[in-house]
Amino acid sequence: MLKKYGVDNIMFSEDFRKTNMVIGTDSNYIKYLGGRINMFKCDCGEDHYFEIDTDNYFKRKQRNNKLCTICYPINENVSIKEKELLKFIKTIYTDTIIENYRDVLEIDIFLPNLNIGIEFNGLYWHSDKFSKKERHLEKLNYFKEKNIKIYYIWEDDWDFKQEIVKSQIKNWLNKTTEKIYARKCKYEEIYDIDLIRKFLNENHIQGFIHSTKKVGLFYNNELVSLMTFDKKEGRKTLNENEWNLSRFCSKINFNVVGGFTKLLKNFINNNNINRIITYADKEWSDGNVYLNNDFVLINESKVSYKYLVNNKRIHKQNYTKKKLLRNFNCDEKLTEREITNKHNIYRIYDCGQMKFEFKSH
Repeated sequence: MLKKYGVDNIMFSEDFRKTNMVIGTDSNYIKYLGGRINMFKCDCGEDHYFEIDTDNYFKRKQRNNKLCTICYPINENVSIKEKELLKFIKTIYTDTIIENYRDVLEIDIFLPNLNIGIEFNGLYWHSDKFSKKERHLEKLNYFKEKNIKIYYIWEDDWDFKQEIVKSQIKNWLNKTTEKIYARKCKYEEIYDIDLIRKFLNENHIQGFIHSTKKVGLFYNNELVSLMTFDKKEGRKTLNENEWNLSRFCSKINFNVVGGFTKLLKNFINNNNINRIITYADKEWSDGNVYLNNDFVLINESKVSYKYLVNNKRIHKQNYTKKKLLRNFNCDEKLTEREITNKHNIYRIYDCGQMKFEFKSH
């Protein structure tokens, strides 16, 4: 005790007192039991108490994990967040669910009656420190050959956009109970940027993006489905009658039946359209909504990456060599990769994108 804390009784340690003052502010805190063990009320909605030591308390808090050591035992191999995901799926889907299904490669959660696999990707263990570049794409393609669609749920999306993720899972499993028919909705072009920003941040996994044209469907004067367009095709600016469909989403937990088709057709009819391009992330979409609306798949990109910083995936444009040199005051001879490796900034690779094209007849 003297060596570690500078006192012969940990109860007199300033560090210990500050730590337990922080823990004591937790709304589920019950009491201190001694030996760095604290009692809490379950934070999973169950009617029981649990015990957790100080170190595990702060580790779970730092990772935004549930605290309860009864619902989520400390020594289990399956991550807390993956168990949360599985628990949610069981609340909406009652058919067969297979955990850790294996057919050469493993699927975290497999729904054989739907031929759907759902993977939970923890950021640290799925970074390039432990994972090879093509890992996620190889799994996606392997099971695609077996007619199984793999969807990837990323840890930071689960942490910070959980309601959007849950809504999308309901769509994948055909469990969205709230339906609105597009024929009962009013089509309008939208100019209110605050409305667009709010709707995209609350309902699209990638959030807000600046756009040139915004069109939506309104039901009882409420925006329920949105489509946005800009003039970018990568770094290239599109021609006058060409557009990039940059965002499409509906209000979470609602299925706007025929919404995509109505928005697209009205946009085409109200504008002189020669060509529309759009992109879909393979880890999140199968692209069928585009194929069913006269788009054609024209290519598939190679895998790309984001950087893992403070438990979030950050776009690589935020960590170009120029910005890294400025932020870390590094030797200019070092490459971008050498700088990021030196500072433990890891890459997280995706599955690439599909590019679709629509041409007016």
